[in-house]
Amino acid sequence: MYPALLPHNDIKDIAETKDGKLLIGTQKGMCAWDKKANHFISFTDSLLTDYEIRSIVTDDEGYIWVGSYKKLVRVSPDLKEVESFDSSLPVTSVNMVYKDHAGTIWVGFWEKGLYRYNRTINRFERMPRLGKTDNPFRLCQDESGTYWLSTWGEGLFRMDLDAGANVCYVGDVLSGAEDKDMQNLKYAFCLYQDKHWGCLWMLGYYGLTVAQAENGRLTVIPSEKLATQTNNLFNRIYGDRDGNIWLSASGNGAYQLVFSDAQITNLSLPPLQGITGGISPIVRGVFKDNTGLFWINYDRLGLGWYNPADNSLSFYRDMVPPEFQNDLGDVSAFFSPSSREDEVWVGAKFFHKIYVFLTRGGG
Repeated sequence: MYPALLPHNDIKDIAETKDGKLLIGTQKGMCAWDKKANHFISFTDSLLTDYEIRSIVTDDEGYIWVGSYKKLVRVSPDLKEVESFDSSLPVTSVNMVYKDHAGTIWVGFWEKGLYRYNRTINRFERMPRLGKTDNPFRLCQDESGTYWLSTWGEGLFRMDLDAGANVCYVGDVLSGAEDKDMQNLKYAFCLYQDKHWGCLWMLGYYGLTVAQAENGRLTVIPSEKLATQTNNLFNRIYGDRDGNIWLSASGNGAYQLVFSDAQITNLSLPPLQGITGGISPIVRGVFKDNTGLFWINYDRLGLGWYNPADNSLSFYRDMVPPEFQNDLGDVSAFFSPSSREDEVWVGAKFFHKIYVFLTRGGG
């Protein structure tokens, strides 16, 4: 990017238009970056040049909702029309603009409450008062559809919608929270749910708090190890396309939390002590074929097959005449050629032979 071409180098928010342009909100207005044409688009309307831009959201129809230090603004999809939307809205700082799973736009104003956009009448509807100061700061709808709403000074709330889409707020939603977590979440300014564990990551005045959402409550998960590896002073949480988390840290760059899709599963194999005289055999090699069947090299028993579908175990030595039983009493390698995925090649450890097996539907 080109810092000299931005309205200001203090970037507050970044969003994307439906046709791929980047919208960059700064402390002194907003601009757009056309990636295809490789140039910046400047705005001349004072609504987008004179104020700090705090939140940018593109709705499902392509309109861009911009929350500034002064008011809510809507920009047309082609970026040519700018309007101060809905004269009934408060003229004050916009805390956040949020689009939920259904595409509904929500806006929180500094000490002026929460509003929901009604497409049918093209106006915003005032939601019930929230707490004493009516200061909704951030909103996040988790994967189960539950809304979590943070405030500036009054902690975290769950926001429930009834069948008629009427809103009510529920406080005291934390379980297992220590006093430091309670104090931190009184001023939560970033809420994000990761795609791997489904945890809610919350940045507050005193650092990071992580919680698991379940049955309308948040159970705090210890995150001290992460805090000790960083300065625990974060500005924002982002998720990339692979589901990894990026945290921007004050004066300390950025941190990436990489999630692994690998899972460890314990397969409880049938007891073998009866076959081996009370000795539990050692597994020396495992291979999974394209049918889901596990090929296992057992010490003392040789080649065997485990089928997790019915928890059955069988052995090569029980399927061949006695004179061939020792051929695969120990296996050196398993292999399945990419050009012949229905074949499994098995190398005998003590014989100069390779046995080729044809797999047929898990057997």
